[in-house]
Amino acid sequence: MKLFGFIFLVFVGGLVSCHEQQPEQTAEPKREKKKFEMHESSEMASLMRQMHHINMQLKERISAGEDLGEFPESFERILEAAMTEGHVKDEFFITHAESFLESQRAIYANPEQAEDLYNKAVASCIECHQVKCTGPIPKIQQLILE
Repeated sequence: MKLFGFIFLVFVGGLVSCHEQQPEQTAEPKREKKKFEMHESSEMASLMRQMHHINMQLKERISAGEDLGEFPESFERILEAAMTEGHVKDEFFITHAESFLESQRAIYANPEQAEDLYNKAVASCIECHQVKCTGPIPKIQQLILE
């Protein structure tokens, strides 16, 4: 009987030692690889970036007391440019776009008041973006003349 018990223990020990252990599962699930997609800017987003760039240059000219140049006619496209997907040109947008254009024209028409008029134009941008598209607000705030 002792021999049988010994053989049984060796057999069970062999089975336990040969049992394949599963690697421990981590708490983090596997992430699926996403296909990289280039984001193409809408006509409106491209125009807004262009307007920001032009207004940064205008800010520098106002600060330096330089000639302001001419009102950029490209700004007029704000009323026609195709919006970013999911955004619409509703009455709120149109009203603010027209107000923005008036503010911008006033800067060039009244260079002696350029600093005040410029900051009012920037404020109108922020006001619209607070309702329509909040993402660019920090970038727009960089336009403010101190």
